[in-house]
Amino acid sequence: MCHYITCTLPASVPWEPVDRIARAHHRRLRPLQNASIEARIGSQRRYFATTTGMCDCGLPFGFRLRAPGETRDSQATAQRLAKKGWSPARIQRALQQMAAAGERTAAQVESSVQEAASNWIQLVNAVLASGLTPEFGLLYHWYRGGLDESMAIELQPVALGALDLGLLGTLREDPLYLFRPA
Repeated sequence: MCHYITCTLPASVPWEPVDRIARAHHRRLRPLQNASIEARIGSQRRYFATTTGMCDCGLPFGFRLRAPGETRDSQATAQRLAKKGWSPARIQRALQQMAAAGERTAAQVESSVQEAASNWIQLVNAVLASGLTPEFGLLYHWYRGGLDESMAIELQPVALGALDLGLLGTLREDPLYLFRPA
């Protein structure tokens, strides 16, 4: 289905002022309920959606962990074409052609990734610099259904000083990265 980036804040933090900061950085905070996440983060944190659009697919989180042109849709497309009776060789050619058609030049990809990553880095820095919260958590997940689907996550503390393009490019799906000032 889609990637989404969600976030957490300490429950004691009023989220509306943090939402104003998020909106200045092209995101928003919308309270979200997910029983599996809430069980893991406990009552000391609250959970929020951050997207302003349909989803967060194509954002720079984990981009260095994927092969060029790789998408989650490739497997689904291959299964759909196999059901139509396509041969494995024909399916492989079709996937290669789709990947080639979808790829942009290296310079365009790098520019796009840097711009999106810069927005996230500025947002996390602004939230923590505001003094409103001692922690800002980000969770990157591939949702197969709704945002309330059950998932297992691990908490991963990260010093704010480590937040850069390199870190965003290697963020894995499903740890809840808890950014805190160093």
